[in-house]
Amino acid sequence: MLHIADQKARLGEAARRFLASGRKMLIDGQWVDAQSGRTIDVVDPATGLKLVEVPAGGAADVDRAVAAARRAPRVRGRLGWRSPGAAGAPASQAG
Repeated sequence: MLHIADQKARLGEAARRFLASGRKMLIDGQWVDAQSGRTIDVVDPATGLKLVEVPAGGAADVDRAVAAARRAPRVRGRLGWRSPGAAGAPASQAG
């Protein structure tokens, strides 16, 4: 089995930078930690080794993200008007 340092050495430069940069959540245009301060380990399923730590977003973080999305300006895309907070919803159903 590879040691995590060996495994990361086999990654491309962009992947190494991504893993080393520390992950946060993008809420209201800001990169933030979870309000609880809790994190989750992201583990490589093939090796069981921890790759990176990410914020453990909870209900308070979801509420902040939804409020920010509702305040965001609506944008016109190729498929019609939509709200950035309506990800995945058809344009006709967007906010």
